[in-house]
Amino acid sequence: MNEKRKPLIIILILALVMIIPTIVVSVVNSSGNSKQYSVDKAQTSQNTEITDKEILFLGSSFTNGYKSDGESFVDYLQKVNGVYPLKLSENKSKMIGDKKDCYIPRLKELSKEHRPHFFMCELSPYDAMGKMKMGELADNYRIDSFDTTTLIGTLEYIVCYAQETWRCPVIFYTCPNVEDEDYEDMIEALEQVCDKWNLKMLDLYNDDDFKTLDDKEMRLYFEEPFCPTKAGYKELITPKFEDFIIEFMS
Repeated sequence: MNEKRKPLIIILILALVMIIPTIVVSVVNSSGNSKQYSVDKAQTSQNTEITDKEILFLGSSFTNGYKSDGESFVDYLQKVNGVYPLKLSENKSKMIGDKKDCYIPRLKELSKEHRPHFFMCELSPYDAMGKMKMGELADNYRIDSFDTTTLIGTLEYIVCYAQETWRCPVIFYTCPNVEDEDYEDMIEALEQVCDKWNLKMLDLYNDDDFKTLDDKEMRLYFEEPFCPTKAGYKELITPKFEDFIIEFMS
């Protein structure tokens, strides 16, 4: 190697060593899970309509914050609005089934001494990914009459159990950006349950605000289908829940 070029090469190497970490940090900080979107960076609102309300959330990955370090809209509602959440969520969990991470077994583990103002339940997309029986509505409202091996039977059981146990309103919510077509059939089944039991539903799946996101916004707000980043929870999803709950209370 030409001796005259050695100092120049060394200078270039040192420059790259200094520049590359800066580039990496810049990329990380521009992602939807960067620190600027974390719950601890969120501003607290004072005396909102839902401050001090105890809300029970039963759900799967969307509720748990699977791809956002365990931070979801539940945690933002707690920090920003001062709600008292009971977060019963497990990543990749299904509603149907008797395994301990399924909805009904987890629901039964919660103390009946709680007094939530609302019970909110996620329609888990993971049930759409396997073999699932849709089922039919029962012709009554007795908790022992629901077929919990089916989706509709499980949904009816959850509604009945929550109403009998905590005497509070029950609200279901769907997940945005789900790519499985069977999830649409699940939403139709949920609508039947809501009609029978006179329930409200926050339908994020059919919300145009999520369907019109461009590629850049999708990369910022979603790590993968129906698994938002911190930015997605903070800027898109938490305001949806806040507005819905406040309107429901009015």
